[in-house]
Amino acid sequence: MAISSESQREFRTCLAQYPTGICVVTVRGRSHAAGMTLNSFISVSLDPCLVLISLANGSRTATTLEAGARFTISFLQRWQAHIAHAFARSGAPFPTRLVSEVDGHLEVRGALAVIRCTAERLVPGGDHVLVIGDVSKFEHRDGEPLVFYRGRIGGMHWDLDSHVGGWDVLDLQVPQHSSAAADAKRSLAMPAQGEPRSERSTLS
Repeated sequence: MAISSESQREFRTCLAQYPTGICVVTVRGRSHAAGMTLNSFISVSLDPCLVLISLANGSRTATTLEAGARFTISFLQRWQAHIAHAFARSGAPFPTRLVSEVDGHLEVRGALAVIRCTAERLVPGGDHVLVIGDVSKFEHRDGEPLVFYRGRIGGMHWDLDSHVGGWDVLDLQVPQHSSAAADAKRSLAMPAQGEPRSERSTLS
């Protein structure tokens, strides 16, 4: 059902009440690499391991990612806000300095977790295309995730006041004078293959 632009804005505001993590999707096409920042990630199945991402129609990443292609999902750490911004710039050159190539996959250096996939199926979904990925390998390390909530990004902390326990979103506004340059330097200084991971798994 078609809706008005005003209703679309209201729907976007409604969806913004749901906090999510932030990830970067990268793919190497036949002639170029592409990637974008997104929060539309879903774990679909454990057996087999399947995940789903949603890409905007017409985006460089969506037009580059074909069925059967290999792509990577990198979950960002809190200090990697500058990477989220770098991959969110429409039409900007691919930020090669922020990624490493591992087993034919492009992944963000120092990411909190990395999921390497093959595009099993592409399904049209309105103004987006849904990509179901068959997971081949995944890695993760300890760290704090980068979180998106109500149009802002930040981190999380453990809620010590609740007997149930849980996570609270906090510090969602990135400081105007944040040390983005220092963060970028940290990322660029990492080894080509990234730091040792705390966990590693290969699926057969």
